[in-house]
Amino acid sequence: MHFLSDLGEDLARWRELAALYRLTLGPRQVKELQQAFRQSAIRCFVFDDNGQLIGAGRAISDGVYYTIIFDVVVYPTYQKMGIGTQIMQYLLERNQAKYVWLQAVPGKEAFYEKLGFARLKTAMGLYPHPEVQRKQGYIE
Repeated sequence: MHFLSDLGEDLARWRELAALYRLTLGPRQVKELQQAFRQSAIRCFVFDDNGQLIGAGRAISDGVYYTIIFDVVVYPTYQKMGIGTQIMQYLLERNQAKYVWLQAVPGKEAFYEKLGFARLKTAMGLYPHPEVQRKQGYIE
């Protein structure tokens, strides 16, 4: 297994990332994924020994006060093998801000609690289609 911080210009790799998201968090457009990852302060891409993309994660940050971790994903057949934990460690080790937040998939909160994260009481979100996030369990 090896870790990279960039997928470069290889469109096939970005398509591979979009396929991984389709299996885990839902459909994402390749161009939007490229933009989101490239504009993130910290990026992590994980590959197996055969060069297959098996995990990813990213964080946005002001570098001083706040970092927010998003989109941590692991290919389903590689889940429960510690790869998600390694992605989180990679992101956290490269973080320089004082406070770290993250958005967890509903039902996965316990994973992040094992890493020391606590549930927030005052975080709020503004979504273009809140009924979708409500149905998915992200908002009340």
